[in-house]
Amino acid sequence: INKLGQWPWTRETFAKIFSKLDLIHPKAVGLDVMLSESSSRGLKDDLILREALDRVSYPVVFPVEVDDLQITEGKANRAGSVLKPLAIFTDAKNVHLAHVNLIQDFDSVVRTFPLVIGGFKQFSSEVLRLSGKEINLSGFETNPHIVYSGPTGSIRRVPVLRLFENNVDLNIFKDKLVLLGATSPDLHDDRLTPFSRGTAMPGIEIQANILNMLLQGYSAKAAGVGLTILWIFGAGLIYALIFAFTKKILWPIWL
Repeated sequence: INKLGQWPWTRETFAKIFSKLDLIHPKAVGLDVMLSESSSRGLKDDLILREALDRVSYPVVFPVEVDDLQITEGKANRAGSVLKPLAIFTDAKNVHLAHVNLIQDFDSVVRTFPLVIGGFKQFSSEVLRLSGKEINLSGFETNPHIVYSGPTGSIRRVPVLRLFENNVDLNIFKDKLVLLGATSPDLHDDRLTPFSRGTAMPGIEIQANILNMLLQGYSAKAAGVGLTILWIFGAGLIYALIFAFTKKILWPIWL
């Protein structure tokens, strides 16, 4: 932001990013930045990005955001109003739309995501589909649990600035799935996850975790009530037995 300017960047800046990536041909690119308003620099700036999107050799997924998401157990997710990018971008031949909504639980932690909302497929799954990778989502719940690969920073990041400074080997993007999005905490596009420990994860990295779980074929389901109660009771019993049969009080503390 200090080097490239105020966020969101100019459409010309995004056009240069897509053009740089086109030199090495990634399989698909997802842009988690909502371009729903005309550029402050005028129509010419918007047209520069539109022309770049028409030229690139790979599919690009743009985001839509659903307000008033309605989730009813056993039924399809329903959407209220939908925020979309400008038509000048979505009409480009290489652009596809998918939703970027996540589901926050009562404790503000993101554990699940909607596969489909109001006809819009999920952002990461659409990136994967457009890359040519066959995925079977039939066994997933309507709102699957996210299988996180680790805490914030577990998935490789490449600062966009390195593209402009020619300070990165473009071959790392060859035949890869690339997600573009904001990671600065000041932009407030981050959420708490089960791995957070007080540190929120950027929304684009959560999308990357979803992409990774779909790519690897991972899935997770919540344990039933009975198993959960048994697990809690068993865990408590272990420590109770340690306290009961050891005279060294520090052992249970270290364990």
